[in-house]
Amino acid sequence: MEQDFSRWFRFSRDAVLVLRDGAVLYRSPAAEKLPAETLFPAVLDALSRAEETGFAESAAVTVLDYDAVFSRAEPYVLCTLQPPAEQAGGDAAPGMLAAAFADARNALSILSLLTASIPLELEAAHSPNTDRYAALLRKCYYSLRRKVGNLDGLLNGLPETGPASVLDLAALCRELVGVTNMLLGTEAVRAETPETAVWIRGSAEALRQLVLNLLSNSLKYTPEGGEILLRCTQTDSRAILSVLDNGRGIPEETLSRLFRSYTSPPDLSDGKAGSGVGLYLANRIARRFGGAIVAESRPGRGTRVTVSFPLAEESGRLKAAVPAADPLPDVLTELADCLPLSAYTQKFSD
Repeated sequence: MEQDFSRWFRFSRDAVLVLRDGAVLYRSPAAEKLPAETLFPAVLDALSRAEETGFAESAAVTVLDYDAVFSRAEPYVLCTLQPPAEQAGGDAAPGMLAAAFADARNALSILSLLTASIPLELEAAHSPNTDRYAALLRKCYYSLRRKVGNLDGLLNGLPETGPASVLDLAALCRELVGVTNMLLGTEAVRAETPETAVWIRGSAEALRQLVLNLLSNSLKYTPEGGEILLRCTQTDSRAILSVLDNGRGIPEETLSRLFRSYTSPPDLSDGKAGSGVGLYLANRIARRFGGAIVAESRPGRGTRVTVSFPLAEESGRLKAAVPAADPLPDVLTELADCLPLSAYTQKFSD
């Protein structure tokens, strides 16, 4: 059978592994150059994690800093690996940094115009534009806060959020969905969680950032009236967090590098495109707490991003963390490119 695989892949420039039943059956010539002793066991472990999510056709993951895409070809699974690119600013791609800086510059330009306009409007008594300008200013502030935080994460690594504690992932999901829908003024996002707690070890601040980054991606690329679901479940040993939508989906060529470089679709013309930094940082947060992240998508039909975490040990659950601070500032920050202007009125943001 290996001879057949050789016929298919011997001229491929990609590093391809053919997997079946927890074993590597074949490696393409390009894959022969990879560090098999360390990489291949990690690939098999990543496939096992991806299988837990029940991926249908293909799934994108990272394996020891390699971009990997698993594709089903029953009874086999093909794994295509892309080695880490030359990196600048830590392990962030130059294109990602340029895109993030461009976003920050745009927000600063808007802030500059609004700051100049508001005093003039205030001179006119009862100006109907004053509240709108004030909300725009707040929205730009939170947007810039997010971009600066993302740049800091790219250049200096993820911020320290204190020691990991035991927290209920299901409760965190319900809380974020409640605040998000309040700010949206709709029930655009649904939460599907068990009645019992799902205990994991992590930082509430970092995990909120991860979940909100995934929600931000779905909100940007799902049309009005579409469906977005935040689901939390658990197996015997893992907590499973998924964000599902029926939006425009992600092209296959973008999916393979989703957690590394600039990934916003070039045809996005509604002003909601981001720099692609959020998913990159979400992957790093997941890995910080022993998690693994998998993305699946079908263009025109939607996307599912799944993160699995090890469950907290029974003994640790007795020391569960007290509820974290108000999530409102985090939601206003991480969803600044998705929320309507009404979310940044005095009623919500003070």
